[in-house]
Amino acid sequence: MHVARLTRGRTLDVRTPWLERTAQVSEQPAMPDLTAALLGVRMRVSGGLPWIATVSGLVVLGAEATGWRTSERGTIVFDLRPPGSWFDGLDGRWFRFREGRTWFFWDPTRLPQ
Repeated sequence: MHVARLTRGRTLDVRTPWLERTAQVSEQPAMPDLTAALLGVRMRVSGGLPWIATVSGLVVLGAEATGWRTSERGTIVFDLRPPGSWFDGLDGRWFRFREGRTWFFWDPTRLPQ
């Protein structure tokens, strides 16, 4: 699962419809080239990658990433579609992720029970 950690000061109105929220968060900071290549391979092999956006650990959007492109500004713009049933258990949950970069790959099966 790709976790997009929205940075402080990033505007997101969680009351808006899913498509509007997606438009607000689909553009993310650039990743290292190797990471971006691995991300692209994962999406192509599986047909989509679970994708969530968080604010201070609170899950505010779920989607499936089907691709991405680099914008003129050098950022990454994800192609997102509505999430599958996997998102039902994550919607509105709060996680204590460690401090770090604005994105990471996360395996929820590795969480302590």
